[in-house]
Amino acid sequence: MHTLGERELEKYDSVVREYRPEEAVTWAISCDHFDSYSMRRYSIGEAPSVRVDEISLQEVFDTAGDVLTMSGLENHGAIEGDVRYSLEYYRVADGFACDPVTHDSEMAIEKRGT
Repeated sequence: MHTLGERELEKYDSVVREYRPEEAVTWAISCDHFDSYSMRRYSIGEAPSVRVDEISLQEVFDTAGDVLTMSGLENHGAIEGDVRYSLEYYRVADGFACDPVTHDSEMAIEKRGT
């Protein structure tokens, strides 16, 4: 067990998803930052990371429309931090059929087959 309690990790080339069931918190963190700054990973102010409270990234994806934009994620009440890392997680993780796009001049992902 980790000193911060039980956690589940998914690690990809560009992003790490960490879920802490005891807190119902999910983090999506830049892989480089995760590997290089173990003491400063969990900050929404300066670190390249995003924190999602009380809802999973899967639920955010499932309840969103056909296009998930940066501004849409920034306005979501359960999401704080650099939302680019949630978009990156959706792009690289298994189970999310989507493609990176630009929508109204902002980063976004578009679901496939909807």
